[in-house]
Amino acid sequence: MAVAENYVASPDIARPPDNPAGDLKPSVAVKLVYSFGQSIESGYLVVSGFIFFYYTAVLGLSGSAVGVALAISMCLDAVLDPLIGSISDNVRSRGCCSRRPSG
Repeated sequence: MAVAENYVASPDIARPPDNPAGDLKPSVAVKLVYSFGQSIESGYLVVSGFIFFYYTAVLGLSGSAVGVALAISMCLDAVLDPLIGSISDNVRSRGCCSRRPSG
């Protein structure tokens, strides 16, 4: 019965540790890193919005044609990025173009 007594007397592992402030807040560095990632995403949305506006207003293309072209480019990007990354990870060169896979 010593095992059962030790189990009952042990603290609950699933319970979070007591925090005197009552809440858990990320540090300023963690907030900055997350905001940098979001700024890159926002920049991408701005550029794609400008391309859509330029193609429709300046070049005179229809909005649906521009939308289809952007959708095709995004689908090709989603298919080709892993393939090109795999090729890049497996290239063995001694020059300035060598790199190591992360992971």
